[in-house]
Amino acid sequence: MLPVIPARPDRAWFGVVCMIGAVLGFSISAAMTKWLARDYSISQLMFTRAVLCMIFVLAVAHFQGQRTIWRTERIGAHALRAIFGLTGMAGIYVCYWLLPITDATAINLSAPIFATALSVPLLREVVGIRRWAAVFIGFIGVLVMVRPGTEAFEPTYLIAIATAAIAGLVANTIRQIGRTEGSMTIVFYFMAFSTIVTAPTLLFNWRTPDLVDLGLLLAFGIAGTAGQILMTQAYSSAPVSVVAPLEYTALPWAAIIGFTVWGEVLTVWTLVGSALVIASGLYILHRESIRNRATT
Repeated sequence: MLPVIPARPDRAWFGVVCMIGAVLGFSISAAMTKWLARDYSISQLMFTRAVLCMIFVLAVAHFQGQRTIWRTERIGAHALRAIFGLTGMAGIYVCYWLLPITDATAINLSAPIFATALSVPLLREVVGIRRWAAVFIGFIGVLVMVRPGTEAFEPTYLIAIATAAIAGLVANTIRQIGRTEGSMTIVFYFMAFSTIVTAPTLLFNWRTPDLVDLGLLLAFGIAGTAGQILMTQAYSSAPVSVVAPLEYTALPWAAIIGFTVWGEVLTVWTLVGSALVIASGLYILHRESIRNRATT
């Protein structure tokens, strides 16, 4: 999640539309990751998205007159955020590739729960007993989906859990950096570092796409970039309490895409587990909204 610019109440409807578009963009990008990963390396996919996103961010910054988004006094913090972000991106791409897309999406929705738990040691935030209870229930939901100790369990589910935890770590890192850096600067440096890190790997696993795959790779990168930009716009146009719950609409999108393209059927375990995760996430958001109102 990107740092939040103070929202304008009169533009809440626009924020809702942007968040719906962002979730759809990320869902399409996830589906194309699963499709393209059969023939292309994870690093090539990461490079493609990073380059396209960086070009788009620079273009937007140029047209908005933001000629200094590259200026920062916290290059080390950006590098650390990039390390976490790249690790998480690689992990979720692997999960989209190897797991049912609905399962990978549902487990990734537990990232806000990890973010809440990690905010205590990382940001010295105070988390009350109610939010800790929600965190615990959310973790139970993850276990329900993963079902360790059963024949349905796959080691890749551990990667999915680790990826969600890393996403929670990234969220806290961005919150800390966002106190002094703008959202465009944060996105720019993440994509710049991503490009620099993934580019050398292409010497070993580059595959030249044909015209059809080139179009798919461009669509994949554009969908992910659109999701990134629209989510930033959503949080800058509407209160968090309005747009954040819409992130959970990623699950029905994943279920529809998974069934339509790969014939994946949503299991009862995924339904029950994701319901616990979503309920926990929404309750945590509710409690944070109450706390924010009390301190303003």
